[in-house]
Amino acid sequence: MLRRKCAVLVIVMLASALLLPTPALAERTLALSTGTFDFNVAAGQTAKGSVLVMNSGDEPLEVLVYAGNQVVDADGTVRFIVPTPGGGQTLDNPSSWMRLDLGESVKSAGNVPFIELAAGQRSPVEFEFTVPDGVPPGDYQIMLFFEMSMPPKTQDQAQATVSGRLASRIHIRVEGEVVQRLEIKPFYVRGFVLGSTIPYTLMLQNSGNVDSVASAKVTVSSTSGREVMSSSLLSSTTVYARSNTETSGVLAPTGTLFGKYTVKVDVEYPREGTSTVPPEILSETRTVWAIPLWFAIGVVVVVGGLAIWASWRQAVKAAERKANARRATRRTRRTDLSETNGDPASDQSSDTE
Repeated sequence: MLRRKCAVLVIVMLASALLLPTPALAERTLALSTGTFDFNVAAGQTAKGSVLVMNSGDEPLEVLVYAGNQVVDADGTVRFIVPTPGGGQTLDNPSSWMRLDLGESVKSAGNVPFIELAAGQRSPVEFEFTVPDGVPPGDYQIMLFFEMSMPPKTQDQAQATVSGRLASRIHIRVEGEVVQRLEIKPFYVRGFVLGSTIPYTLMLQNSGNVDSVASAKVTVSSTSGREVMSSSLLSSTTVYARSNTETSGVLAPTGTLFGKYTVKVDVEYPREGTSTVPPEILSETRTVWAIPLWFAIGVVVVVGGLAIWASWRQAVKAAERKANARRATRRTRRTDLSETNGDPASDQSSDTE
């Protein structure tokens, strides 16, 4: 009877778990109509654009809209900085050139405007920028960010899925003299390696005023000219004006490396404003000596064995010298003792004469 009641109770609990509504998993996803804009303007001129913001999820969301600057560190790391609102328009702050129009439904969270989008709703965001007089010619970047704010969790939501923020890149070419100057600074390869891997670091420095798209290829060759490795280090990578880009890693040729090798890097980038002229090519070579690990271990074992044998031989010779010195000392002592006490045989011979 007790077993029957327990079985009925288990069935009732399972039925309740299946019939009770489960918390909904809200999905919030943002999409943009355009990810990149390119403008050619002169200093003092104004340009406009528009981005269509789409809520492709199944829940309403709030979208913060703001402009930021791209900053490239000395090692090529790209960061984005959002200036403090109200800082005014400056020559070296491209995001300060920007003005946004989010429509009549715009709201504000502090100093940052935002819009509300229902599920499936689309809304245009208009922007306009004016390049200040006196801005030097060249390429500049403005990042227009669209960021979802974290909505409060409701009782019927287990978890809100948030995709983070998206950005449209606004590339501005300020008209004037174009200076294209890409350099390899530096290309580092370790000069001596144990094993079959070669660490490297390649940095490209763009000291010009326009962006360059570069590709880099590395080859490893033996002294006979036989190519033991060929690999791509960079593929159509943008090196932004007045900045660097860096890549590093390990070259791993197939087979065993033994002896002297040449590592060559070729950097290729198209020349600005022409498609008929061959691309510019920068090349640098480095020399590396490679020794297999097994050979190095063998040398250590042999050298260590020779050192131990030499130490043993030196210890044996030292012991022999000490033994000889002790024997010589004993002989000297016996001679001195004989001279002190006299020789009986010699005295008897003198008396006879």
